[in-house]
Amino acid sequence: MHDKRIKPVYDLTDFLVSIIRLVSCTHFKRTIPFKKRHAECIIMGNGPSLLQSLEAYKDKLSTCDLIVVNDMGLSPEYEKYKPDVYVLCDPAYWLDNISSEETDRILYLYEQLVRKTDWPLQLYLPYIAKKEEKIQQILSRNTHIRLHYYNNTKVEGFKWFQYMILKRQWGMFRAQNVIVAALLLAIYFDYKQIYLMGADSDWMKNLWVDEQNCLRLRDTHFYEGKIQDRIIPVSMSHQCAALYYLFRSYKEINRYASSKKIKIYNTYKYSFIDVFDKI
Repeated sequence: MHDKRIKPVYDLTDFLVSIIRLVSCTHFKRTIPFKKRHAECIIMGNGPSLLQSLEAYKDKLSTCDLIVVNDMGLSPEYEKYKPDVYVLCDPAYWLDNISSEETDRILYLYEQLVRKTDWPLQLYLPYIAKKEEKIQQILSRNTHIRLHYYNNTKVEGFKWFQYMILKRQWGMFRAQNVIVAALLLAIYFDYKQIYLMGADSDWMKNLWVDEQNCLRLRDTHFYEGKIQDRIIPVSMSHQCAALYYLFRSYKEINRYASSKKIKIYNTYKYSFIDVFDKI
């Protein structure tokens, strides 16, 4: 964290770097708005608590727009709940620098979306994904799916500057994961109450280092039903820094939402996110 005495210096540096990012990376246009059916929305993360929250709040589902992320399309719940909006953010989803095995998995997801989706679906990807024509070709086979793009350019520095860019939808707080992007898109389109489900964000309790000093994560998603033990190809210091930036983004999002009189609720009482009110 920055020393408060010299924070203006850091803010100025971040401001100047953000200007460079905007000029070089951003499409200076607004995102196509969600076609909203309700004044409230539910964002469904893929954490193991999702099914528990969906059951607890089943009466709420019909009064909210449903926003899903990442691999939800591979689960039975995708067809069961028929979400309104699908948000992707990770570069893997536009086949950027990934293995052939991972490429096959991502293309399989898009094929499943084409096969399963028989209701109006709005799919949002960062503008940089527009270069991957293969994805567009696959999705074009289903007329129910509308593909849109948003700016996820990282914007840091002075708060007034960040809020100005967010208002114009030219960039975002650091989108360390897809929930950050989904929350900001929901705020853009003025949902007055946002309910967050399946955002356990409890990786810290599942990190460990093996005898070869490899960082490992015991991880699971709601649709897998079993713990995945995988190597994280970074150092512990790098992983802790990434978590710091993620939770800082949540804090910034909550402050920004409050400035717009928007309330974000976290429906999982054991979630590690500590800035949204829990219900």
